[in-house]
Amino acid sequence: DLVQKDVLEALISEEDRAEAGVYVKEALDGAAGDKSLKVTCIGRTGRKQVCLRAATTRSGGKLDGAIITLQDMSEIRNLAGATNTGGAEHLSGALHAVGTALFALDTEGKILEWTPKMEKMTGFSSGQASGQEMGKFVAEAFQSAMKKSVEQALRGQEVSRFTVEINSAGNRPKEAWMSMAPWRSATGRIVG
Repeated sequence: DLVQKDVLEALISEEDRAEAGVYVKEALDGAAGDKSLKVTCIGRTGRKQVCLRAATTRSGGKLDGAIITLQDMSEIRNLAGATNTGGAEHLSGALHAVGTALFALDTEGKILEWTPKMEKMTGFSSGQASGQEMGKFVAEAFQSAMKKSVEQALRGQEVSRFTVEINSAGNRPKEAWMSMAPWRSATGRIVG
């Protein structure tokens, strides 16, 4: 349905379209960096808050394409708000069902959940990751950004997508985009 159409006009709400247009132009000019933009996307199922991320592909220094992603954070946000009768959420089944690379941290930054997609991406099993500091799995150059983002999430703030390098069992770092949301108990207390 979107082939040969203005993607911003077709998918981005009118109130966010101008800012999204500036952001995409910056990306096409090579000036967007690692930032992302929170916008309202209009799809077949209605309006959703999403993270807009754009990257360009170049061949021999010449622009030859662009990759634009819209990541719907509502499903992850809903999982972060899920509760059970135990007070501290146990999201293992729900996180694994999402089918994406996700992990959950406690308030001290230790890994509580590590999905099969995280296992596949890193080569580290859930058993190897569980109870470890997340920093162990992030390349040293990205430690500061990771720590800052965890602190923001633990203060109740959502963290838009940022770039990190994830360490893998094969000692070959993998570049990844990461977003964070606070994990709350039934009473609204942040538990991770």
